[in-house]
Amino acid sequence: MPSDSEEVEKDFHARIRGRFPFGYYMKFVAERFGAIERGLSLGEERLLDLYNRFRQTPIYVETMREVLQEKVDVETVKKVVSAIKSGKIRVETRISMEKPTPVSYHILNKYAEIPEMIAPEQVQADSLERMRNAIMHTKIELICMECGKRQDPVAIKDLPQKPRCYSCSSTLLAILPGYKGYLVGIVNKRLGGERLSEEESRLLADLRRTADVVHSYGRRGVIALSVYGIGPQTALRILSKMHYSEDELLKDLLEAKLQYIRTKPYWKT
Repeated sequence: MPSDSEEVEKDFHARIRGRFPFGYYMKFVAERFGAIERGLSLGEERLLDLYNRFRQTPIYVETMREVLQEKVDVETVKKVVSAIKSGKIRVETRISMEKPTPVSYHILNKYAEIPEMIAPEQVQADSLERMRNAIMHTKIELICMECGKRQDPVAIKDLPQKPRCYSCSSTLLAILPGYKGYLVGIVNKRLGGERLSEEESRLLADLRRTADVVHSYGRRGVIALSVYGIGPQTALRILSKMHYSEDELLKDLLEAKLQYIRTKPYWKT
């Protein structure tokens, strides 16, 4: 039967693997090992691929060692667990149906996985404002699904309410992920009448779905698709409510984002 000390280390390893931005730290370790080129800019999906690629190698072991050394104090946690078990530290649980006060929220915020769910109204308002600023200053690239022209990068705040292709004036514009420039070639391959592989057809269909959202809802569609965890289907469901203001839209998008974060661990992969 494992000891308390072993259980603590096991729990820390599981927690780090499940919640920590492991791929981000693994990137720097992999660079030092010479496994990847230094200075590469990797998106979220590429970082996840990096984790899957190296998790059975010394790069994984070294990354875990550095994270445990720099980010957590395992030895102190072991002492606390032992003290709780022996009765030297008493643990009491208090349950309240009310949201915490603004003062206590900032204490609990350090430990809550989704702090917005326990936030007082003013803190929720602050969260919406931070979300708005982050979205509006995000730069995106659009690609026209009618003529295949790649549009110039632009901050969302500078987009017109109804974006149009600078070349053919079409409103069927898809959001082009920054690390997937190869999608431009797939779009133009399709427009040129060439046959696509099964994978290329799938990628094109995903791109077309984002274009349908932008075509129908313009800049608001771009805003919705820029929120973490919001795909075309969820974006269309939220946008169909025809919000009277951008604040109402952002509030629904924040709730959908929290729902995605809350339920993602239970999805089958």
